[in-house]
Amino acid sequence: MCCLLVPLVVVSALSTVYGNSQAGVAIAKAAAPWLKELGRRAAEAAFAGAIEGTASAIVHEMLVTDKANAQPVSPPPKQPPQVTGPPPSISFTKNQTLEEILKSAPPLKALPVEATAARPPSVDQLLRDFRLPSQATRPAAPSGSQPQIELHPVEAFRRGYAAEFGSGRSRNPVEAEQFYRQAARQGHVFAQYSLAQLYHFGDTGVSRNDTESLRWLRAAAERGLPAAQTQLAYAYDVGEGVPPDARAAAFWYSHAAQQGDPYAQYAMAQIYYFGGVVPPNRLLEFDWLNLAVDQGHPPALAAMHWMLDAEYDEARRGNPGAQYFFGRAYEIGVRALLPQDYVAAASWYDIAARNGNRNAQLALNRLCDTGSIRCW
Repeated sequence: MCCLLVPLVVVSALSTVYGNSQAGVAIAKAAAPWLKELGRRAAEAAFAGAIEGTASAIVHEMLVTDKANAQPVSPPPKQPPQVTGPPPSISFTKNQTLEEILKSAPPLKALPVEATAARPPSVDQLLRDFRLPSQATRPAAPSGSQPQIELHPVEAFRRGYAAEFGSGRSRNPVEAEQFYRQAARQGHVFAQYSLAQLYHFGDTGVSRNDTESLRWLRAAAERGLPAAQTQLAYAYDVGEGVPPDARAAAFWYSHAAQQGDPYAQYAMAQIYYFGGVVPPNRLLEFDWLNLAVDQGHPPALAAMHWMLDAEYDEARRGNPGAQYFFGRAYEIGVRALLPQDYVAAASWYDIAARNGNRNAQLALNRLCDTGSIRCW
């Protein structure tokens, strides 16, 4: 209540001196902000005194206990908070102006630090210890690290393929290597072959590695992938990353050719043409070449065209082997080059048999037995 009496005392004093004149009203309005501030600070001082008295009583109750009985001692009766009185009264004369009255007033004392309320912590301060590191300070994953989750080989291969070729995302050969390797270790044959290709050619962030390439290429070839068998055979054929080995090349070419790989079939035709590992054999060369031609292999088609021209010239010169060859060519037929014609085949077989070719006579008998031609 004392803090509220201070402004009233001053206003009453001004009213007594100046009465209800316009000057008195103007002085009262001008002094209102200062009087309001004076009352507020007096109220804060009183409130701080009350808090201090209450806190002292609580601390006394916590510290003063009977150590023998472990029973608390009754606290002393609480004293009413000591509220400081109003500041000294302001003395002024009738002829003083408002500025002179304010100058003669005693200065306002600053409130003690203990009485000021501490600011609550900001949101940033509360979350400072729980904030995730930023992208700049976050530790980067080591390069070449394996994916943390062991995926199913099919899913790992799918993710590796998407990372390598950018299916719906940007390309990431390093991530592709990691997923391919995870699937390849679990026996996924296409992942093994893809990993071998990645190491063979190299890519952004993935260095070329012939040793790793051949390792995974052999793994895929041993699991029966024709493309891997053909590429491994080529490596042995030309000595790419391994010493040249014609037998190993022929071995892997034959496995891939039997599964229908046209490149391997063409390679087998070349093996039987040049010989070396096996004796030259025109008929087996023709058979493998014809299989590659059926799949539209361009080099095989060009080689077959040259082969037919060469054999026809020999057949016209009376070579029984070439004549038998042409009978077989007409019996089987060659795509886009020689139509299948059993009558023309029998004619060439008959000519070759008359010239002493025993195989031609057997082939002619077969055509008759199977009803391909009418025989008398």
